Amino acid sequence: MASIIIYGGAVQQARNVLRSAQISTMLETLRVVLWNQAGTAGTNIGSAFSGLLVKWSADLLADAQGPAVAIKRLQDAHARLIQFDNGTDIFDVFAVGDGLRGIGEYFELGGGGARGKQVEDLRRGLRNKIAFNVANRARKPVPDFALQEWPDLGIFKFNLLDRSTVKYMERFYGPYIGADISGTTTDSLAVLAAFNADTLGDDDLTKSLDQAMFDGEELVPIATMVLQYHHSLMETGLALSLSSSAMGGSSVLPEFNFYNFRSLGQKHMQEAPAAALMHGNKVLSRDLAGRGLVVLRDLIDINLNPYADVEIGLLVENPTDSSVFTLNSKYDKFYRERKRQSQQNYFYQHGDPSLAAVANDMAGLNIGDAVTFDNLIAMNSIELAELKLEGRAFDDLQAALQAAGGGLRVANAPSNAANSQAANGGQQSAPLQASQVVHGNQSSASANQAAQQETAQQLAKQVDKATLQKALSLLAMQH
Repeated sequence: MASIIIYGGAVQQARNVLRSAQISTMLETLRVVLWNQAGTAGTNIGSAFSGLLVKWSADLLADAQGPAVAIKRLQDAHARLIQFDNGTDIFDVFAVGDGLRGIGEYFELGGGGARGKQVEDLRRGLRNKIAFNVANRARKPVPDFALQEWPDLGIFKFNLLDRSTVKYMERFYGPYIGADISGTTTDSLAVLAAFNADTLGDDDLTKSLDQAMFDGEELVPIATMVLQYHHSLMETGLALSLSSSAMGGSSVLPEFNFYNFRSLGQKHMQEAPAAALMHGNKVLSRDLAGRGLVVLRDLIDINLNPYADVEIGLLVENPTDSSVFTLNSKYDKFYRERKRQSQQNYFYQHGDPSLAAVANDMAGLNIGDAVTFDNLIAMNSIELAELKLEGRAFDDLQAALQAAGGGLRVANAPSNAANSQAANGGQQSAPLQASQVVHGNQSSASANQAAQQETAQQLAKQVDKATLQKALSLLAMQH
């Protein structure tokens, strides 16, 4: 089955739905990892992990050594962890992410003696050398950031440069541009490895890292950063799924599929966090009718363009089984395409790379036979509206999802049309099928009600001009 073409507002609607499903799943993963699942319903008792993490930070502080600036970071981290879990209840859940970051900075700044040096070596070794190089991880602080009075969070603090490979990927996949690949994710995993090693009495940090992954502890920094807008989900998943020297040229995660939350954990994982991730897959599949979003043309592409005026995207079928969405394997493609577009005929090009260029030869992006790829990416809103009249493109996400077999269904609407209108201020209680009129007030006359429920495709089968004109008028009511 071909991908479904969406354009205009439907593209941003799809981004919003993707972001919503990601946030929902991250909330659920925090709940299962940080709270005591055996506790009485309604209580805020922390999990064993939560309590032991706070105790470990206290032990680190008691034996702290190193530069004063490093010890200060550890003191601040421990204070945040106490705000997270006071030994009986969970309070500020996002303080755990701040605490992990602070402990990582303690080791990074030379704290912890010989043990700290081991943790710092692991931290550095977990970062992919290509992706974390400034040639690819390209960002700059927002000018006069303090004057903006925005939250002191990564996505607000940094602007990504045109040469950023991750920015290129985030434009293509959504749901938003973040702060580039996440060093805090790999740093926090090194901290969790040290935590497990000290708690279990094992000096092998790599083995302890595996234990942290088995327990789903890596989900804590991932979820807190996504929910606080330190980083996007893509930036955290990529950080763990690209090869690193610490993993002997392999990666912490074997792969990262953007539509398979379960790929954020290793194959062998505790049942509770694994179940939370699998439920997230159901949420995402339900929200996007089993489709995955790619953007062929975004607002950056069309900025100041004299012709192109709306975004264009595709809803691709079976994203969990498609290599299109296995992002760790696609990083190199975006990296090389960005490089290719940076220079033409010995002239260096300025600005962001084109999305259409990277999509052009990407396997799995089947847009069908109704329109060619080259013609599609050259269309403006007028030409796309003609595709819409033919049922081949959609500027409303719900209509597109219904065409994919999902979205809101007319079958769920109340059978009594009058009750439906009364409950919704005179509007239809649910969108109709994709081939039917989606918007517009119903007339009080029963003849008009019946006419508006006829599909444009059914009317189009009529041969007289008056009936065809009626179909076009009904479709125009959607705008």
